[in-house]
Amino acid sequence: MPETPVTAPVPAGRPLSDAPSSAPYSSGAGEDAQVLVAGAGPAGLMLACELGLTGVRTLVLERHPAPPGYCRGFNLNARSLELLDLRGLADRFLTEGPTVPATAFAGSAQLDLTAMRTRHPYVLGIPQTRVEELLAEAGPPGRPRRLGGHTVGVPRRRCRRVACGAG
Repeated sequence: MPETPVTAPVPAGRPLSDAPSSAPYSSGAGEDAQVLVAGAGPAGLMLACELGLTGVRTLVLERHPAPPGYCRGFNLNARSLELLDLRGLADRFLTEGPTVPATAFAGSAQLDLTAMRTRHPYVLGIPQTRVEELLAEAGPPGRPRRLGGHTVGVPRRRCRRVACGAG
């Protein structure tokens, strides 16, 4: 049985800011939102930033009770930096680590990134944990809500609570 979307789509041709202004989702802790974002990794946090720019109130939910004690990634590529640049965020990230104009590919083959046609012909050495911190700072007010469990259900339309399970 296909799952039912938890939000009503905005009709074609209407900007997101014309979406209903009520807050159909609440964490039960005074955090009302129009959109729930599952996951406080780079993609979920960037989505929350993008939606926030259009005036959409978001609530970022993360199942892990705390950030991991290890780093899952160590750089941002040119395309990621271009996307951050489009939102005026790249300069903040560039102060956090070295830019490297070459990288290894398929073992020992070296790629010269300076040949790319981009404003950012390099990779940025930055831990993913720091990327997540910077995106959380740049995003809508409030930190990601860490659940310490997993979301087991989101009632359809106009819900007031998010149901969470342990583990």
